[in-house]
Amino acid sequence: MKHFSHLCILCTLLLGASINTFAQGGRKPYSSAIGGRIEINKSETYFGPTYKHYLDFNKSYELMALTDFDHGVEFYGLMQYNGTIPDLPQKLRWVLGGGVNLGSWTGDSFVLGLTGMMGIEYSFDEIPLNLGLDWKPVFNLVTENHDRFWPSKIGISVRYTVK
Repeated sequence: MKHFSHLCILCTLLLGASINTFAQGGRKPYSSAIGGRIEINKSETYFGPTYKHYLDFNKSYELMALTDFDHGVEFYGLMQYNGTIPDLPQKLRWVLGGGVNLGSWTGDSFVLGLTGMMGIEYSFDEIPLNLGLDWKPVFNLVTENHDRFWPSKIGISVRYTVK
């Protein structure tokens, strides 16, 4: 619980520091990006494609499909808020959002749940590349598995960007 309260404080500080950015608007770092993702949860590793599209300066959506190549696949659709961090380059941005997940895994014929996401991303000016690092907890509402909450999903995304 102590870690959760620290996480809430960090989110509040990031959002508060970015309120100016929301009010002023700005330019999107890129229009769309497509690439790959690796995600680690406890001792399990997942891989898959990721696609992100900016709707405006601070709103985007992201689609992902992740698998471990042995036990199934899960799809994610996330709406995200993005902002710059004061006194840091605008190519470094925070990401905060959530959405839904659905999939099928061995021993769990169907899963459907809610997914959160909090992280940072960096877009290069010189080359069409975007790197992301995030935390993506999942709470499955429909599952046959007794483990409904997956709090420790950490992901790295590497994407080709289109301005």
